Amino acid sequence: MIRGNADETFDAFLALEPHTTLSASEYHAIVRVLLHDHPRTRTTARRTLAVIEHAKKARSHAQSANHKLVYAELDELVRDAFLWNCVLASIASRQRHVPRDALDELFDVFAAGESAAAGDTHLANRFPNIVSYNTLLHAVVCHIPTTRTSGTAARTLHTEKLFEAAWDRLARDEHVVPDSVSWTTRIAFYTRTGKRGQIAECVKQMNDLGLLTTPAINAALWAYIALWRIERQGDVACVEQVYAHMKASQPLESTGVPTLPTLPRAELSVATCALLIRVLAARGNLSGALNVMHDLVAINGDTPASVYHTLFHGFARYGRSARLVSWHTDPANRKKSPLHCAVSAETTWHG
Repeated sequence: MIRGNADETFDAFLALEPHTTLSASEYHAIVRVLLHDHPRTRTTARRTLAVIEHAKKARSHAQSANHKLVYAELDELVRDAFLWNCVLASIASRQRHVPRDALDELFDVFAAGESAAAGDTHLANRFPNIVSYNTLLHAVVCHIPTTRTSGTAARTLHTEKLFEAAWDRLARDEHVVPDSVSWTTRIAFYTRTGKRGQIAECVKQMNDLGLLTTPAINAALWAYIALWRIERQGDVACVEQVYAHMKASQPLESTGVPTLPTLPRAELSVATCALLIRVLAARGNLSGALNVMHDLVAINGDTPASVYHTLFHGFARYGRSARLVSWHTDPANRKKSPLHCAVSAETTWHG
């Protein structure tokens, strides 16, 4: 049963006699096989919960002192934060949009984990920990509609209440402190709900706490780009200024970006480059976009397909410069793939 894949393992588990006694190590082995299934899905979560429930019943039915000693190990299993976090992630994973039933299931599992871990004094492995809360908060944000219609207003309001309730729960947990991921998720929440003013305040708090990391800066920049529609209009120079200071690893006291009042010392990431490429290409500044792509290649050594997609859209909309046309018509370059063309064009651009 231990060596089989997830389907075979769970089928073998279901085939057990009703009162079959398993050891703690056997429960651990079954759970390990289930959680190593890729990709993890809601089915993974439900199967794992079934095994946990079986283990809890076995623990409660222990009569002899010997059985109680053996099943004491099950306490660690049913209270293990890593296990419950894996179950939470299985429900919400691989979904850009988390449906309502999955979100309800997520909250139910979170409550079940809290109940199972009640009274646990081993704080190093306590559930819920910060990973648990971050998984929950992120799932709530992914449930918020990305488009505004009359039919989504009530759902957005309900989801806002869920997020604030989860955040309040985190804030009141004396054993857990919100980290940079938590705060960055809060920026994403404000972006999805269109609350411009709260983003700057959130960023200020993060900066005061020393939690304004590069992913958080990227989230704040994206909030500005999305909510102010910078891809179509508005000031993109302030974003370029932030980019230049990040490239030089220099702080900036006043950025001019409404959602990012100040910039601490931070380093560029692939996501930072991709954001600026997206804006510049959408605005027709293909020369600037290719310059940023050059920086991206220097950082990462590779370029995400989404960046090529963005550039191709820009070329299709605004046409190619004379220099790119000259490169493309060179017989030596005609047989190269589109992706190779983009890289070579970028290299030619920088001379």
